[in-house]
Amino acid sequence: MYNRFLANYQTGENDPRSLIGSFVVTWGIFFLLGSIPILIIVSWYVNIGQITFFEFLDDPNNLTGIPAIVIFIGAMGQFPVGFIGLWISNRLVLKRHMTSLVTASAGFRWNRLFKGILIWVGLLVGYGLLIWKKSPDILQYKPVWDSFFTFLPFALILVPIQCAFEEIAVRGQLMQNITGYFKEKTAPIVPLLISSVFFAFLHSLNPEVQTYGFAVMMVQYFSIGFIFGLYTLLDEGLELAIGMHIGNNLFSFFLVSYPGSVLQTPSLFVQILVEPWQDLLALLGMSIILYPVLYGWNPKKIKEIFRNRELT
Repeated sequence: MYNRFLANYQTGENDPRSLIGSFVVTWGIFFLLGSIPILIIVSWYVNIGQITFFEFLDDPNNLTGIPAIVIFIGAMGQFPVGFIGLWISNRLVLKRHMTSLVTASAGFRWNRLFKGILIWVGLLVGYGLLIWKKSPDILQYKPVWDSFFTFLPFALILVPIQCAFEEIAVRGQLMQNITGYFKEKTAPIVPLLISSVFFAFLHSLNPEVQTYGFAVMMVQYFSIGFIFGLYTLLDEGLELAIGMHIGNNLFSFFLVSYPGSVLQTPSLFVQILVEPWQDLLALLGMSIILYPVLYGWNPKKIKEIFRNRELT
């Protein structure tokens, strides 16, 4: 028995050159062409004198002269561009259908996506209530309704695109490409670990890393990547992980935000005191709770992730 989702690498070109080439194309377009929207915005505001180009070079995260909604749209605009790179690398380099990167099922399982959103948001709300009960002053209710409703339609479009791109590119294409490169010589835990390290690397320049400490934030991002990847393997598809990712980001953007987050959005609550190691433990706890909710008390599914079995 093999993991059907990882075995989807067999549906197209799977020689080492194609596998590596698709990775280069996807992330090359994401980083190079995907930077164009925010650079256009920055150039415009430099031109009208709101900021200087040297201020931007000195600290790309300090764009105080630009409206927050404009920064949000520009930064999130990288992900639709990334999807173009993902499509090109998959269709023209790997010669595969995009569905193969998403699921081992016949079609996209919308029920799993919405289940992922609802369950993960429910767990986050539960954790938020626990820390609020422990320290009521830790959460401050600070709604700015005009900004909230200005951000809302853009977030409801761009956040799912962002989360879907990250999941398909990292937990889909990258994990399958690693499996295809090593083939039957490795267990699913290997692409899971490598993709989780890469996911942490992608977030290493986020401002919260500098604010709260490199070590704890890298462990936290690695853990998030590992959890989403683990449930991708258990579910043999990305729908659940995409839903969890969407729920996580929408919760952070609009329900409870915190100082130093990568994108400043008008959330209803602000968490004044952030304890990263406590949040990491809570994250691990939520991932453990999620397993019996989805699959019951069946340890066999977990054990399969660590077994080396032939995929051909």
